[in-house]
Amino acid sequence: MAFFKSISPALILTLILSGIIGSQGSTGGVMGIQHKYIYDYGYYWSWSTFLCSLGVVWALIIMQGD
Repeated sequence: MAFFKSISPALILTLILSGIIGSQGSTGGVMGIQHKYIYDYGYYWSWSTFLCSLGVVWALIIMQGD
């Protein structure tokens, strides 16, 4: 259950971090930030950042006792 609770905070954290770094024109090195489009809406995304933030948030939720 903790895994599913951690998906939305990790998604928000990834969008914020990728948006800030990607809007400056950087790919973030290892983060590999890419500019994606859904219809006419553009956003910045990074799978490596999402997976790392998912692990951190998941661990925090487990430590809190779910």
